[in-house]
Amino acid sequence: VISQSTVRTSMARGKQASGDLVPWTISQQFQDPEFASLSGVRVVRIATHPDVQKMGYGTRAMELLHEFFDGRVVPSGENQVDEAKKLVDEVDGDLHNEVIKPRAKIPPLLQRLEELPKPYLDYVSVSFGVTAQLYAFWKRLNYLPLYLRLTANDLTGEHTCIVVRTAGSLDVDSSDGQAAWLKLYHADFVKRVQNLLGYNFRTLPPGLALSLLESPAETEEEAAKRTKSLDQLTANFSPHDLRRLESYAKNLLDYHVIMDAVPTLSSLYFKGSFGPELHLSPAQSAILMSLGLQRKSVDDLEKDLGLPANQILALFNKIIRKFSSRLRQNEESLVAEELGEAELEESGDLNAPLRKTLNEDLEEGATEARKKHGDLLAQYSVAGNDKEWERAVGSGGAKDPPNVVSVKVKRRISESPAEKPEAAAKKEKKTKSKKTKKA
Repeated sequence: VISQSTVRTSMARGKQASGDLVPWTISQQFQDPEFASLSGVRVVRIATHPDVQKMGYGTRAMELLHEFFDGRVVPSGENQVDEAKKLVDEVDGDLHNEVIKPRAKIPPLLQRLEELPKPYLDYVSVSFGVTAQLYAFWKRLNYLPLYLRLTANDLTGEHTCIVVRTAGSLDVDSSDGQAAWLKLYHADFVKRVQNLLGYNFRTLPPGLALSLLESPAETEEEAAKRTKSLDQLTANFSPHDLRRLESYAKNLLDYHVIMDAVPTLSSLYFKGSFGPELHLSPAQSAILMSLGLQRKSVDDLEKDLGLPANQILALFNKIIRKFSSRLRQNEESLVAEELGEAELEESGDLNAPLRKTLNEDLEEGATEARKKHGDLLAQYSVAGNDKEWERAVGSGGAKDPPNVVSVKVKRRISESPAEKPEAAAKKEKKTKSKKTKKA
């Protein structure tokens, strides 16, 4: 445990004390002096006999060590502990004044975990040169990466990686056994690695890079927080980008035309902005990450993945098809909300009954048409009421209705000569002609 004041002083001076690799490195990486005040241990080596390697002995040894640090190892008895203490007490003096002589009883070099008191620890850490095999081993043991050195080792060519796992039950989430503070550190680490994949980490193998970007299991609430809203997703692309993506998804364009949009799509996908609805296979994720984040070419992917170029481009087309479909759905949802159809979409039942009947909808349309085009429609209206038309047609008497039917219509007040200048002008012209003849 390092005091926070010591860490703050060293950070202010830009110096790092020797020893305590993990506390100093993580505190400097995240600029958080509180991490150095936590108590932790670091696993330096795991030695396994060559004849029994890759048989699970190293994993089992670490599981027993975790059980001990978590307080799940029950002491087998007090007699063994008392005997070990007696043997230690029999050794007179210390290293400076100890007398070297044969002894009948020698204290044990190693002790069983059941014989030791449980230490108070906050985390267990490991530092190693990262490879796909080593990282997979520590990932199976529920360790999360917090640090990856930018420059590779001059001798091995590997990047130094620090992984951490919580110890004890303090502030531990029951879903995945990790503390909340460790998840926050890991989320920041993933974001930094994602931004650096196009620079110092461009040479990482696709499988290892994907493993570093993976996050622990999330709840639905945590996934919903990472998912961006519809307008936020659509705002990252112009209408021209959406058309180009849609055209490439239909095999109408070459993939070079849309490469400028691939980094944005990759960044949003690996940040979880598209939500759990959009899912890619491991091969598709590796292609998207290599092209969009590591800025590799299709020729580089042929060497890394061992796949031919035509197969890589076929998988890439399927990826863009999924993104194009998702963005199109977002755009349609936004338009539906603007048109006031959000209630029907939220109900989830597209076959739900309409709010209005057909007759009500027709009456409403007719009323709006009368308001807008009442004067134009009036000249096409049929005069007379039902009784007048019954008398004219002869509903009861004649067998065959007449060919021509006329109904007497009373002149409306609105049809006065004052409102019809043409009729008034004709009437005035006839009056003048009559006067001329009389004269």
